[in-house]
Amino acid sequence: YREVFEGIAEVLKNDADRQAKFISLVFKKAVSSITYAHLFAKLCNDLKEDLDPKESKESKEKEDDQNEENKDKDKDKKPTFKSQLQDYSKNRIMHKFVPDENIIDREERYNVLKKEIHGIFNFITELVISKVLQRKFFNNLIKHAF
Repeated sequence: YREVFEGIAEVLKNDADRQAKFISLVFKKAVSSITYAHLFAKLCNDLKEDLDPKESKESKEKEDDQNEENKDKDKDKKPTFKSQLQDYSKNRIMHKFVPDENIIDREERYNVLKKEIHGIFNFITELVISKVLQRKFFNNLIKHAF
C-alpha cells in the first residue's frame, strides 16, 4: 500500500487538476465497488494528510465554519485536496438523480439508480468515518439533499 500511495501522492502533488480528476475516478470506483469504499476513504485521508498544508486543530475548525463564507475570497487561492473532495461530494449529492432511460426494464432502471445513490452515500459516510470530511459538512449535505 505504502509504495502505491507514495506513487499516487507524487503524481498529485502540486497539481490541482490531477487531484480533481483523481477524486472523480476514486468516487466512481468507490460508488461501483462499495465493498472497497473504506479503502478508498483511507487512501483519500492519507492523501489529504500528505498533500494539504499542515494546520492546527483550531484552524481546521475555523476553516470548516468559514468554508461557505469565504468561497468568493478564496478563488485565487490554490484548492486543497480536502476542499476539492468536499466540492465533489457536494456536487454528487446535489446532482439530480434521474433513472437511465436507456435501460428498458423499469425495475432494473430503478435498481441501477438506487445502487448509484447508495454507493454515493456509502462512500461519503466512509469519508466522514475516516475523518476526511467533517460530520457537520455531511449533515449540511443531507439537509440540502432532501
